[in-house]
Amino acid sequence: MMSKPRQVLVVEDNQMNLELVCYMLEEMDYEYIVAEDGAVAVDKFKKDDVSLILMDCHMAGMDGFQATQEIRRIEGESFAGRRVPIIALTANAVMGDKNKCLEIGMDDYLSKPFKFHQLQELMTKWLAIEQPFAVLSEEEQTVSEVVENENSESEDIDFQVIEGVCSDPAVIKQLIKAYFDQAQHILNEIRCAADNDDINKLKFSAHTLKSSSANLGINNVAQICHDLEHWHLEKGNLSIPLLVSRLEQEFASAVPALQNYERHCCEKS
Repeated sequence: MMSKPRQVLVVEDNQMNLELVCYMLEEMDYEYIVAEDGAVAVDKFKKDDVSLILMDCHMAGMDGFQATQEIRRIEGESFAGRRVPIIALTANAVMGDKNKCLEIGMDDYLSKPFKFHQLQELMTKWLAIEQPFAVLSEEEQTVSEVVENENSESEDIDFQVIEGVCSDPAVIKQLIKAYFDQAQHILNEIRCAADNDDINKLKFSAHTLKSSSANLGINNVAQICHDLEHWHLEKGNLSIPLLVSRLEQEFASAVPALQNYERHCCEKS
């Protein structure tokens, strides 16, 4: 059996998603380094001893696909047959996107949002390391049950998604704070892009917010972001201003439920 890898390279430009993945790796007792875009990832790959790469696909500048191609080129020239496993982290895991990941040189993929055990299974698969699955304690399960009961009439947030990715109330609180900080900024970007008819910027910002929202189970916000990301005039979609307005309404609707959940996390942490 192989010894524990020295380092995992996490490539992610979304701060909340990065914090979530790093938390999972810490719980699995992996060491890691991070890169905020593809170019930085390639540079760190060349300088550091990396045993596995978790690669976000869609990033500004050099994206995950381009970074993977460059890493495979470097391996072919310099590493004498060594191939570091690259696992794609994608919010667009439709069949075409999955095939692109594999064709470009990635070894596997995880569709966002993913659960703790799903990441752990892939880490074990590609690094041949046996590690116990994390299980929620009875006290941690109670947090989820209480909040779900108090928000039983709300469909804005699927709290089971949050519990599936993180069982530590203190960490959940940090993730929610990071989400609020990021979401308001991205909503402003989406508004500005819509006002200026900057479709590329609008779609990129919508993709970023979709990913963060899906990881916290904020499904209505994630769905509208998906609609904006894949908006095409010729397909007869709702107008962009209407979609942006609905996005703002759904976000405002989700905030109280998320804040209530955060308060319960504070009580338990």
